[in-house]
Amino acid sequence: MLCAAGAACAGENEILYQQRLDPYPLPILVPATIDGNSYPLMLDTGATVHMFDPALRRFLGPLRQDKIVQTVGGSVDIAFFDAPGITMGHWDLPDSKVGILDCNAFRTHLGSNVRGMIGVSVLRQCALWLDFDHSSLKILQNVTPPAAMAGLKLSFNSGGVPCVKWDVRGQIIELMIDTGDNSCIGLRHDTFLQLVSDGTIALDRKANARSETANGQVTQLSGRFTKGRLLGMNLTGVPVGDRQESNFIGVGFLLNFNVIVDLQGARLLYQQRKAMSPIQPGVMLGIGFTFPEGRARVDRLAPAGPAARAGIREGDRIARLGPLQQSDLNIYSIYELCLNHARESLPVEILRPGEVRPIVTRLKLPDKIFEYPPRELR
Repeated sequence: MLCAAGAACAGENEILYQQRLDPYPLPILVPATIDGNSYPLMLDTGATVHMFDPALRRFLGPLRQDKIVQTVGGSVDIAFFDAPGITMGHWDLPDSKVGILDCNAFRTHLGSNVRGMIGVSVLRQCALWLDFDHSSLKILQNVTPPAAMAGLKLSFNSGGVPCVKWDVRGQIIELMIDTGDNSCIGLRHDTFLQLVSDGTIALDRKANARSETANGQVTQLSGRFTKGRLLGMNLTGVPVGDRQESNFIGVGFLLNFNVIVDLQGARLLYQQRKAMSPIQPGVMLGIGFTFPEGRARVDRLAPAGPAARAGIREGDRIARLGPLQQSDLNIYSIYELCLNHARESLPVEILRPGEVRPIVTRLKLPDKIFEYPPRELR
């Protein structure tokens, strides 16, 4: 991660923190320094406080309380402690409680060393600017947005998470803005079923989707919108999931915009992107990966994708993909592979349940349509 901080930018914008915004894949990771060491944490506007992996417990102060927290996967008993000193760049984060949460589910999904989450409490008097077109993340005070940005009033739920109101066929739904969730849109169970029944959502043919949560992997209904608009965008074809207890917009939907989540001014500012977001590795290869125990597993397979054409099956483990060994495989390295070896035919070594020996085949990568940001915007 490239990071800078301090100073001020043009106009009234005072930059508290700035770094390159990795547009591929998700989530948004920031390097946080604790006791002289840097750890990759998710920037999560859907989390009311910071969360650390148990491995960081040694940095925490006295136990404050135990609290039952509701998550998509169910209730989780979380212990809360006094926060240590945390900095991003040269920005000392505001004091906050820290909860202990096992991050194994996130590592399983991402194949990366996520060590916790930075919660929305750091943004109380700030604005988060996600400029996907120019790969820039900024946290600012006294934000002066571009004139072309449209705006909506933000509300805040009981935990202080920013929300926008969405009118769906006369029904007002409050959607949390949740940068800690990689999907597009999630809806409460009753709302999801209601929109399925009136034809606004069409269930996927394989309707049960698996998602990573604080309670591990859970199975949920999934579908796609057949109509509707949100932030001026046509929702037809946009994925939507049944998230049981919460309504939210995830980063998968925010990628369609450059956005400013201005908590200080209680507004969401947004502008349709000049360049669309890059295709994620799961779509590029036709593979949906999980990374149990750090090993890349084929969890989902697109029937006509490059991987299926190469004879790869669901349940296979990838021991080698081109120059990448098993220990090197994560969603970041897979993107770079597709970018740097477009249209090449690469050897793939597969470990298949029931087979004694590895299977070797070749996988042809798609055309180089994933480079980001586009050259004309650099």
